[in-house]
Amino acid sequence: MVKICHDKLLQPHSVHHYDDNKMFYCVSGEFLVKRNEEEIFKCLGYTRGLTVRNQTMFVGQSESRQTPVSLNKHTDILLDCRIYVHDISTKLSSFIHIPSEEIYGIMVI
Repeated sequence: MVKICHDKLLQPHSVHHYDDNKMFYCVSGEFLVKRNEEEIFKCLGYTRGLTVRNQTMFVGQSESRQTPVSLNKHTDILLDCRIYVHDISTKLSSFIHIPSEEIYGIMVI
């Protein structure tokens, strides 16, 4: 049996289960990261690549392939590739610039 947890998401990516009852995932077309139904992080670009370790979330941001389309929905867009390092508890973030165009996944080792 298949259970649909969430539907009607605009380009979902990078589903990550954490602590058995929390599902984190990117809604890439809306530049968001959600935990279950709650929006917990908004980027300034296409979100793809996600992992959580303790209270730190690592979110990838790729260059948008459809900038003109995205400008119809978003007022601010960054065109670079980066990894956000976000503390879920304090809601403080920093980022690491990545000399690339796209991130597909993140693994913390």
